[in-house]
Amino acid sequence: MRTAPYLFNLFVEAFHWILANEFKKDSLPVVIIHYLDHFLIIYPGQQSPEIYSKRFQVLVAAVGLLIKASKNEQGKVVCFAGLELDTEQMVVRLPRSKLEKAQRTIEDATKATSISLLELQKITGFLNFVGIITPLGRAFLRRLYNMQLFFPAHSRHYQRRISSEARKDLNWWHRLLAVGPERSIRTETREIVFSWSDAAGTKGLGASYISGGSIRPEAISSHTPMSIPSEPHPGMAFSITLPRYLRTSRKHINTKEMRAVEQALLH
Repeated sequence: MRTAPYLFNLFVEAFHWILANEFKKDSLPVVIIHYLDHFLIIYPGQQSPEIYSKRFQVLVAAVGLLIKASKNEQGKVVCFAGLELDTEQMVVRLPRSKLEKAQRTIEDATKATSISLLELQKITGFLNFVGIITPLGRAFLRRLYNMQLFFPAHSRHYQRRISSEARKDLNWWHRLLAVGPERSIRTETREIVFSWSDAAGTKGLGASYISGGSIRPEAISSHTPMSIPSEPHPGMAFSITLPRYLRTSRKHINTKEMRAVEQALLH
């Protein structure tokens, strides 16, 4: 039925509402998150998990649902939606089984000389999921997606030699997965830095920055005067000459502008 997913989601949303209201009636503080039929219940550390577990089981039975024992976990380290949540170290990571699968998949791909479109699509799809914990990783899928464009449309099993550019992405993932990537879920306030950069056609490029600790973000995009230090500190600005190949070539000015941004980040 085409309407089955819609009806299923309506039922799950209703059950979410029931859980939230029943926990509230029992004066049990809780945050509930659900993804399809997967429910994540977050409660204060000083509360007893048995109270929440028993109440959840009663409510599940009341609406005629069953709990899959193999996916029913509680504690400071649990799996949810294919990821491992660690509230003791406050990180999210891949479960051991998924990490080992990713390592084997990339290991086999780096050793292969050719690959089919179907295999490449499976790799990019899986690595796109891994990108949840490594947001930078999605930038290292571009060359793998580019390689997919050169396969014939009639067969997903046609083999092509792995290009040198695609192999660069595979090698990056191979090094990353070897160390078991993690992503912090701490609610930390990071320092804000405002940076300005510019480049001239043949002269050079430069940039400056201001710490945003005492600057209101809305002042950046308005005419409100900002609290700029009267005496610049060493290292708050720099300028360098353009590389020779950029000065002598007919590169678009946007290329030189991006080089200024790159040097500002490296500085």
